[in-house]
Amino acid sequence: MGVIALIGSGEMAPTMVRLHRELLARVGPAPSAVFLDTPFGFQENADELTNKIVEFFDVSLHTPIQAPRFRGTPGESRFDGEAMLEAVRHADYVFAGPGSPSYALGHWRAVGLRNALGATISGGGAVVFASAAAVTSGSHAIPVYEIYKVGIRPYWLEGLDLLGLIGLRAAVVPHFDNAEGGTHDTRYCYLGQRRFDALLAELDVPVLGIDEHTAVVLDPIAGTGSVMGKGAVTIVTDTGSRRHEAGNAFDLSEIAGSASPPPVAPPVHSQGFDEALEEGDVNAAAAILMDHLLDGKEAAPMVVQLAAAAEAGLGDPDEVVAPFVDLLITLRSRARGAGDWATADFIRDELAKRGVEVNDGPDSTTWHR
Repeated sequence: MGVIALIGSGEMAPTMVRLHRELLARVGPAPSAVFLDTPFGFQENADELTNKIVEFFDVSLHTPIQAPRFRGTPGESRFDGEAMLEAVRHADYVFAGPGSPSYALGHWRAVGLRNALGATISGGGAVVFASAAAVTSGSHAIPVYEIYKVGIRPYWLEGLDLLGLIGLRAAVVPHFDNAEGGTHDTRYCYLGQRRFDALLAELDVPVLGIDEHTAVVLDPIAGTGSVMGKGAVTIVTDTGSRRHEAGNAFDLSEIAGSASPPPVAPPVHSQGFDEALEEGDVNAAAAILMDHLLDGKEAAPMVVQLAAAAEAGLGDPDEVVAPFVDLLITLRSRARGAGDWATADFIRDELAKRGVEVNDGPDSTTWHR
């Protein structure tokens, strides 16, 4: 079982680099990381924001991250949604951040993202949601834009209930200590005290409030929520509130649900189909896909896998990259022989970023992907 990490704000700030690094190390070497761009998919600068996040993972975390586009914009198809889900199902690390909670919820719920994230968590991975994405993770969600920007009467949306996958039940409120308003109250995710109190009166579950530049790692195996960053996490119930400062942990029983977690539907799987792709037998894979379609079975993930195989090619990838890696290994060996350790280390590190591990033996250097 994996973990869920929620960030109040500052997901790419120096204060959160440690969190990302620890979670990436936790899920294993060369993790498969996926970024979800849906929350800000409606914005004109969506490409720019995605590029910044990809660069942050590459430069600050030394981890490549996929960004399957699923923005709910014109021109996208069901295939785009299925491709995103397929990436999530096989990911070790899933990250999403700022934007509009209501926009993200509408598109994520339509394609069944919750079940795909359940596969990530049950496989030992980490789901890291910040800001707007964090709002969606609870059983109830605040439509921040509609209330704060448009002035609609405060109300709750049905959340993605990601926390329910690990037996928790709460509404998540990031930006809990926000003070950007200056002369007016913008605490509690820009709502202020008056509107937050109105929402609390309609809520029958705890609130998990997360301060800015603060994160909480919810670990169902350890049964704890560990607080990191600059601020605190506040749990609000009908009997009062409890504040947990950064550096401390609390027992998840404080936000435990009254029932066991809902079952997670497993991803569609066909052993014969997977084996056919591994063996490069496209005809056999296509035949199994056709049988699923004719029998009325769910086949969308197979379509995505077959399309990815067609794009990448079904040959042995090692045979494709070997000449280039061998050349770099030769150049590295020459650099080491000349005492140019900076260049040798640079080549090794760059190969590692791309999933190629270099091992120096007493007589030779070997590599594997």
